[in-house]
Amino acid sequence: MRTVLSTTFLPSLLADVKSGRMMPAAMQRPYQWDRSDVEALCDSILSGFPVGGMLMWQPEDKADLSKIAKTRLGPISLSNDGEKWKTVALLLDGQHRLATLAWLMLEGPAPALDYSPSEHMFLGNQCLVLDLASQSMKFVSHKVAKKTMCLPAWTVMSSVSTEIYQRAMKLLREMDAQEREGVEEMADLFGRASEAFGNARVTLTVIVDATPEEAKHAFLRICRTGVPMSETDFDRAMAWAAA
Repeated sequence: MRTVLSTTFLPSLLADVKSGRMMPAAMQRPYQWDRSDVEALCDSILSGFPVGGMLMWQPEDKADLSKIAKTRLGPISLSNDGEKWKTVALLLDGQHRLATLAWLMLEGPAPALDYSPSEHMFLGNQCLVLDLASQSMKFVSHKVAKKTMCLPAWTVMSSVSTEIYQRAMKLLREMDAQEREGVEEMADLFGRASEAFGNARVTLTVIVDATPEEAKHAFLRICRTGVPMSETDFDRAMAWAAA
């Protein structure tokens, strides 16, 4: 077993997610984020804040990944029709962030899969948009999204592929053809949001040639050491610093 540390741009990581080359390890819990968590992640990326570190596992060559990996990350699911298993890395930490970004890349209806209760926020009566009025990404009703200057969330992923960029530009041209007020400002916001997502960097820790036992040990040591700081703890710390 060896450990490799590196940094990569978010679009490169998402390309692996989209292709199914990376899936969560079977030990991962179901998706549990809510709308505020999703909006907070988007705000962090738009603000240029670090996306954070992620832990991946590249098992030994003899490992049967079909037995130690999940077959779905958000709406992205590996084919069950006998195609060669494409996954080469298993995600040990960072599942919620990457699953959220996988949902952001989704255009059109989601495939019929066994989603967790929390994931139904992406399937209900609200949708995630890039909103001109608030200069942010947030959940709004489908009715509001159609009547106001909003772009679908997937448009900010234009740096992931030229196809997404072309479809986003086509949508902007269609809005301009309808002479909707604020299109120029929307195009500017789209450009800045796309650039923020394209320039976002991720720190990767990859456990290479590890057995399942070694991977579990690394997960417990790297991801579960200590107690995360709560918002209450943070508020108390800030009050103490201001005293």
